[in-house]
Amino acid sequence: MGPVTAMAGDTDVRALVITARDAYSGGNSSLHSCSLRGRPMLFKEYSREHLGRVDPDALGGLVAWRGRLEPGDRSYLDQVAAWPLHRVTGERGRLLGVLVPAASPRFMQKLSWDRRAPRTIGRLTRRTELGNVRAGATPAVKRMAVGRVAEIVLWLHRFGVIVNDLQTENILSTADGSAIYLLDCDAMIGPWGAVCPPQAPPYMREVVPDADNPTATTDLARLSWVAIGLLLDAVANVITVSPDALRGLDGGDQYGELLIRTAGAKGGVAPPVAQWHELTAAWTGAEHRPTPTEPSPQPQPQPQPQPQPQPPAEEAPRPALHAEPVLAGDVLAPPPITPPIRHYHRMRRPRMHEWLPARFQDTAARSAGPATARSDPWRAPLLDAPPPATRAKAPGRRLLIIGAVAALTALFAIADLLLEVRP
Repeated sequence: MGPVTAMAGDTDVRALVITARDAYSGGNSSLHSCSLRGRPMLFKEYSREHLGRVDPDALGGLVAWRGRLEPGDRSYLDQVAAWPLHRVTGERGRLLGVLVPAASPRFMQKLSWDRRAPRTIGRLTRRTELGNVRAGATPAVKRMAVGRVAEIVLWLHRFGVIVNDLQTENILSTADGSAIYLLDCDAMIGPWGAVCPPQAPPYMREVVPDADNPTATTDLARLSWVAIGLLLDAVANVITVSPDALRGLDGGDQYGELLIRTAGAKGGVAPPVAQWHELTAAWTGAEHRPTPTEPSPQPQPQPQPQPQPQPPAEEAPRPALHAEPVLAGDVLAPPPITPPIRHYHRMRRPRMHEWLPARFQDTAARSAGPATARSDPWRAPLLDAPPPATRAKAPGRRLLIIGAVAALTALFAIADLLLEVRP
């Protein structure tokens, strides 16, 4: 394929940061995990054989169609379908593939060794894996999932878009069936035409003979077979479903007859759209989405009461560490001092001045009276307090002791002399 006509939605492959190659490989393309300007995405690279069948102009029209939708419809489309956002080109403008958004983590299932894989709608059925029987989802969850798929398909039909490649491998579902995500949206047919010639898988041609000529009728017929295989736990071998099993659908649910009748519809038969809307509302428990031509009415804004100005609240006085001096008679008394709050941890070892008895603390503080005495060993020291005065030792006391000792010594000496001179 030669160079394609450049469009606003084209992205050069050199602008992509490939984080993992061959995240999925099969069919006509390979998926590579990448990022574009910091946004995680998937690069769907077409095979050489598939590139020979792709119409680049139709692919560009499919990419641009999303941008022409109203914001509400565009947001809904991004929630339910992996719609291509950019065409990816290589050297000399050669088409390589498309960029699609990555599915939300809620559509992933956890495998062994912390691996994750997309959860297709077929995972809701009862199945046997490696000898272990998986119970699958309840019938209510399966009906919810089918109703969500029908809601998306009918919404796309209102825009003239045919889903075309509608099969279990292209439908992701949450574990409770409340959300659906469609894959392979570049195979859809719409106002832009067909990106490549429609080609249904062999088993779908067996149950829907007109699958290679996709219309709204074949879309609902293929959806009916997806629903039949899901409800009967026969997704892998839907071709072998017996007529008795189909009749069991009719007796198990009032919409079973609708599935059987739509599954066998031919291309020229008009699809029972009204009954499918009823099925969607009954199985999902939600109202229909508004048609694109009739936008839903917007609620009128209610006037909000104007807030009344509130008088400023008076700020409570904060206790000051140093208050103004207080006059006590003719003497200027020192300002009262508020000791700081100290927090002691129960595992902290007390300091020396915190556990020593009061009698070993400074004597000047005790002699000042009970107002300033540090009788509490855990009390914090006062701020701005003068250093404790030390009592000066009286020098006369030492002289008195020395004099007394000298007098006693002289007295003993005189007594000794008197005893010697006595006849």
